[in-house]
Amino acid sequence: MTNDIKRAEQRAAMIGVLSAKNDDNTWRVLPQKIAQVTVKSTDSAWAIDHSKKLFNWTGTKWLQIPISFPADYVSMSAKDAVWVLSNNTVWMRKGSGWTKLPITEPIEIAQMEVRSEGEGVGVGVDGKVYRYANEWKPLPLPEGKAVHVSIGDSGNIWAVNDAKQVFSYNEKLKAWAIIDGAHLIQLAVRNDNDVWGVTDNKKIK
Repeated sequence: MTNDIKRAEQRAAMIGVLSAKNDDNTWRVLPQKIAQVTVKSTDSAWAIDHSKKLFNWTGTKWLQIPISFPADYVSMSAKDAVWVLSNNTVWMRKGSGWTKLPITEPIEIAQMEVRSEGEGVGVGVDGKVYRYANEWKPLPLPEGKAVHVSIGDSGNIWAVNDAKQVFSYNEKLKAWAIIDGAHLIQLAVRNDNDVWGVTDNKKIK
């Protein structure tokens, strides 16, 4: 099962007991109540509980990771990069420590996803998509306000707006394209042919 399938499936059950889908299409319950989770593999995941504490899944147990800031959102990439969003500040995991990524005012990041240690995307409270590569640059959607964004292994960016429309960013054309027939509240992308999403009735597509 791919990373993004597990991300979409586990985020669909965001509040309460964390469940993971096995390769034989059955579900098992993992021993932790969480608010949000991000997954690389069966043996590697990061999660935030309802007290905004940060945890790392080792494959057999959850380890609480000491941090000096409340964790609002966590993202992990296939390249082992880990970012944590806290009070409009993005922290990047460096060894056993954390490095703050600069956010220039008035940008406020509400949700983000990481591709590599120094590259990621985010949704601002202003409803714009932002891409980070040494600095945050806006990629505003052609319609509506962004509510969720994801970046794939190859750097492809997909986003959902407040009307549940889905968009894909074309790097060559420097433009967004709407995905006809898709209506989602959040999504996870590995590449343009491997995209998973959650509908407003909490079903996975």
